[in-house]
Amino acid sequence: QFLIGATTDIFSVSEDSPLVGQSLREIDLRERSGVTVIAAVRDGKPFHNVGPEFVLQAGDRLVLLGDHKSLDEAAQMFTPRRGL
Repeated sequence: QFLIGATTDIFSVSEDSPLVGQSLREIDLRERSGVTVIAAVRDGKPFHNVGPEFVLQAGDRLVLLGDHKSLDEAAQMFTPRRGL
């Protein structure tokens, strides 16, 4: 029942992402966007039980679970900030 309206998406951590070098605890994706990290892939190796101590590196791919609005909010967190 709780999965109704939920979907998964894969987000890549780019070199210029503001998330590089931060742990999942520091980023707090669930609180800030409503998504849940269900897996990660680093250098082709899957991690199915990523914990809060997992520190993001450029090139990491995260599998996120959430509704469309939550996934859109998470995507903003992965996007590098551009100066005007």
